[in-house]
Amino acid sequence: MSEAPASALPRTPPGPILKAEQAQAWIDGFSFRDESRREAEALKADTQRAYDEKRAEGFETGRREGAGASAELLAATSRDVDAYLGGLESEIAKLALSIVTRVVGERPPADLVSRLAREALAGFRRDQRLTLTVAPDNFDEVRRRLGLDEPGFAERVTLSTDPALGPLDCRVASPFATVDAGLDAQLDAVRRALSGGDAA
Repeated sequence: MSEAPASALPRTPPGPILKAEQAQAWIDGFSFRDESRREAEALKADTQRAYDEKRAEGFETGRREGAGASAELLAATSRDVDAYLGGLESEIAKLALSIVTRVVGERPPADLVSRLAREALAGFRRDQRLTLTVAPDNFDEVRRRLGLDEPGFAERVTLSTDPALGPLDCRVASPFATVDAGLDAQLDAVRRALSGGDAA
């Protein structure tokens, strides 16, 4: 058995029999030791409680800050996605119009003007007297395609020319209104509709 170092306090009285003053010193020493242990345990518990409270407080602060940062990031991402999709819609609309223009451009102008004129004429009442104006080069073909020489139609629609009109232009006029029914006007209307009303 090893000896305790000389500086160590004794753990037990030196013998079974003690003098009264020695016994009281040992009793006081044990009481002091027990009280010190209780205070150390209480201090340790207080320290642990303070640590746990500060840890929970730090966790809650971090959670709130993280939630705020997440909300900001989500809002920024949502704005970026909306902007991207908005630009994408515009690009798709431009692409669609480009394809339509290319495909339409491959057809004979008189064919297109006849189709556009037929659609425009259908928008007017049957009993109205109308004037359809086209480019001079399209006059004969439009008259033939629309059957403007047929009885009933000739009394209702007068075909005229305007050298200022392009090969894909046509106008339909009634006594009350004039409608630009040309291809460019139709594509402009589609372009405005696709861009939310803004002219492109």
